[in-house]
Amino acid sequence: MKVFITGGLRSVGTMVRALGIVDGIGVGSLAAQEPRLAEDILEGRVGGAVRPLAPFNNSSGLGVLAAVMQIRQVADGLEPFDLSDPNDVKVLWEVIKGLKRSSEDDGEEVEVVDFPEWTGKVRP
Repeated sequence: MKVFITGGLRSVGTMVRALGIVDGIGVGSLAAQEPRLAEDILEGRVGGAVRPLAPFNNSSGLGVLAAVMQIRQVADGLEPFDLSDPNDVKVLWEVIKGLKRSSEDDGEEVEVVDFPEWTGKVRP
């Protein structure tokens, strides 16, 4: 049986020490923020992951919502917004507050919105 750990590990040193105990490290939400994180770690370009600002600095609620939105951006060929950048965090918070909800007979529907502030940041 293989044992993996995920969540809360941001520094490469901590990840390496954990690999002395477990078989692997999960970096899902970290990779949503930094799609090239694993490669950057292996190539020695970074010493850890970006630390998000509040209110997106958690692994529940808004932190998970932000990661899902970042994954969508990467899937669309865009560079994900930077949760450590106060300007990106401000714009994202405004986008989230602006989501419109409507009810229909078959349940609740959420209107999908684009992220115009980031549409010009195409991934290299």
